Amino acid sequence: MPKIVCVLMMAGLVLTAGAADTKPDKKKSQAAYLRGKKADDAGQRDEAIAAYSEAIQADAGNIDALRARGRDYEAAGDTKKALADFDQAVDLAPGSADSYIARGLFFEKTGQAERAIHDLTVAINLKVERTDIYTARGKAYTAAKKFDLAEEDFAQAIKLRLDNWEPYLGRGIARAEQRKYRDAVEDFDACIARKPDSEECYVERAMGYAGFSDYTHARADLDHALEVKPSDLRARRVRGAVRERLNDDEGAVADYSEAIKQDPKDVRLYMARSAVYAFP
Repeated sequence: MPKIVCVLMMAGLVLTAGAADTKPDKKKSQAAYLRGKKADDAGQRDEAIAAYSEAIQADAGNIDALRARGRDYEAAGDTKKALADFDQAVDLAPGSADSYIARGLFFEKTGQAERAIHDLTVAINLKVERTDIYTARGKAYTAAKKFDLAEEDFAQAIKLRLDNWEPYLGRGIARAEQRKYRDAVEDFDACIARKPDSEECYVERAMGYAGFSDYTHARADLDHALEVKPSDLRARRVRGAVRERLNDDEGAVADYSEAIKQDPKDVRLYMARSAVYAFP
């Protein structure tokens, strides 16, 4: 047999063997994916990522593992790797609403409003009706200053699940952005009724009260927020400003000073405190 024929035959055998090695092992992939889910449930993120990576190595088309690993990378602050996984999941299954949802939620949380709106709209157009999707798109619309659309989405989220506090919070923030403070306070009331341990709802309602100069109620809400979460820097900063309005200069200085301890690089806090010192 000519030498060149033998070489080509050997090359063909090598290529065939290589192709066999890369054949997806769906059973192995699914087992690794389930281990990843179990690790996630136990709060073991690194172990979960390792298991999902094994699942993807066994079957690069395992979009459940890609989405799950992407969410874990996102939670770990590795946004580059998270987006790569979400992109791959969308590319592999462009008709899957779940992949667009995962990426859309990622875009909303990372401040990419227009991209979030696009992906979540695709998911909704694929006939998915979920309160968290409308809430997230409502937040993205708020960030994009598209307030009418934001309020429509929050209303739909509330309609889908009346006991969920998040769309009330989101709609209240959208209304406060439009200076509709009294309407915003009503939404924050509903938010607190559904989640009374949320310091965020109390801080936002305090901001709403301050919007129409009700500093007494604002102060009470900020006191409660700091009881729930003493480390809430925003609540501390805002309470300092509210105390100024109530002519409680000593209390204002105390709050600004505590806020400065938490964030010593915030120049605005020093300026606010110096203004109290300068104009007692």
